[in-house]
Amino acid sequence: MLTSKLNIHLQHPRFDAYMARVINEADHGKGRAIFAVEMVRYEVIAAVSYHIPQKAAEFVLITGLAPRIDSLQLQEEGKACVLLLKACVHEIAAQVGRSPKLGLWASGPSVGEAKQVYGFRLGRRPSGARVGGRDFLIQE
Repeated sequence: MLTSKLNIHLQHPRFDAYMARVINEADHGKGRAIFAVEMVRYEVIAAVSYHIPQKAAEFVLITGLAPRIDSLQLQEEGKACVLLLKACVHEIAAQVGRSPKLGLWASGPSVGEAKQVYGFRLGRRPSGARVGGRDFLIQE
């Protein structure tokens, strides 16, 4: 099940602590976090959070990609679910009249994972953006 209507807080060690915090801080009232729920156990397998900038010319920004990390099987299922959730954010971008491209700020090992697993590539840093030590990635 994919839903934005879930009142839950992701927790470490099931999810990366930083990503869990990012997802938990997303504006759930506006549906800015989407969850993939495994229906047999009714457990969250993955979550994605996003931000829609006020400027219509800016990309919808993925703020968190959180697959499960507590077992190898759940990691693989979680990564597959992140791809589905990311597709939902692409559709949301289209529905609100934004570019089909998504943006993502990443650093360290998360840059490689975003590129290899989730299909992002390096993009031009948006003008005026000052996010030290991070790369701006895009995905079409």
